[in-house]
Amino acid sequence: MQDSRDDRHDQVMRMDAIYSSAALTIVAASGCHSNVGLPGISIPRQYGQHSELVRGLRFAVNLPSYTALEQDNKLIWNSRGWTFQEKIMSKRLLLFTDYQAYFRCSNMVWCEDVVMETEKCSASFFKKWRLLRWAADRAVGDKIHHDHIFWFKTAVTDTQISDTQISDDIASARLLNYASAVTEFTQRTLSQSKDRVYAISGVLETLKGIGPFYQGIPDHFLDVCLLWHAPTGSEIKRRPVHKAPFPSWTWASWNLSHGCTWITEDIVVKPLPACTKWIVMEHGIKMIGNGESGDKRAMPAGKPILSDSGYKLLLEVGCLLYFQTMFVQLRIGERSRTPAKRGPEPSYDCSSKCFWEDHVSQLYELVDRDGIYSGQVWMSRSAREECGNQFQDFITLSWEEGSLGYKSRPTNMMLVRWKGEVVERIAVAKRTYGMVLQQV
Repeated sequence: MQDSRDDRHDQVMRMDAIYSSAALTIVAASGCHSNVGLPGISIPRQYGQHSELVRGLRFAVNLPSYTALEQDNKLIWNSRGWTFQEKIMSKRLLLFTDYQAYFRCSNMVWCEDVVMETEKCSASFFKKWRLLRWAADRAVGDKIHHDHIFWFKTAVTDTQISDTQISDDIASARLLNYASAVTEFTQRTLSQSKDRVYAISGVLETLKGIGPFYQGIPDHFLDVCLLWHAPTGSEIKRRPVHKAPFPSWTWASWNLSHGCTWITEDIVVKPLPACTKWIVMEHGIKMIGNGESGDKRAMPAGKPILSDSGYKLLLEVGCLLYFQTMFVQLRIGERSRTPAKRGPEPSYDCSSKCFWEDHVSQLYELVDRDGIYSGQVWMSRSAREECGNQFQDFITLSWEEGSLGYKSRPTNMMLVRWKGEVVERIAVAKRTYGMVLQQV
């Protein structure tokens, strides 16, 4: 089956149904290839449990817990992109490792080194809300149970937007699911970068209520999801288009050593009245996003006129974003010493040598033409050096809801670089002072 391109594509697009319908998924978590075998069954384990008998009592050293293993890369299975979907969508997992075997279902994790079985489950067990189950289908009728809306992240690793105060409808809850899933998935590796979206397609299918998805970015929350960025101190580097045929505005086209993230305030954004977006595909153009102003604007007359090179790029990456928006020119200053947000942001060791490597994400200040501090931008050192001291073009995307007054409302922007009539994303930024804009 895997050698047939048609069969492979058909199965890949059905992974959500395959894993969720399976009674049990058996995982060889420590193997680097399919012929390694199952530790403790067909091959010996590398690690044993040490125990001692002391005055009639046997003491044993604990082996790593399931939680400890699933949140780091000690298991090869937990670092591969293609295994992400089986981890979160399987109803039951039987995980064979070099330490012990683990069984995980929707409510509980069982392992060999601790005996927890009882003849009768406690009352508290039945009150659990399936904390280890993938959250996309945890709906109660047409609503999400409000008390459990913030437990949705438990099927995957933690994310910085887990405590966002959002509404309790299904679509908003699925946004949290999406962000949590993408945050973990983008930390994983794939042999072929072109499989970046295919390898998470089953997860995206369970979130189709916020779709359709354009190269991994959902239509319904476009303004939010365009604001992904690499955590400070982690690697960020654009993959070549011939290896990763995706547009620059999606996380799928970038190498992100510690995944991508969103900060709390980014999740509560509002479309700018002067910013309308369309998706341009080979056979047509479509308005996207659910913005209040965007839905009222007329469609452009036909597709934007592309040169031969622009049309070639469209065919390579599958789709382009077409903006009618405002832009501002700002200069990138020194590395910022202050956080961009009130909420926490994941960051990585900035004192080590790797922090100064060319492709490590850092936070820089933005300065306007009067030399006044205007905001911050997340970008790599190499991208910063390419900008030099010249003023750069930033297109406006959205603003943060809840701020008072247009000029005081933080504006989300994208640093772009022109390539003919097409621009590519370099970084995302936040304008926090002043608004001198031009129409593009």
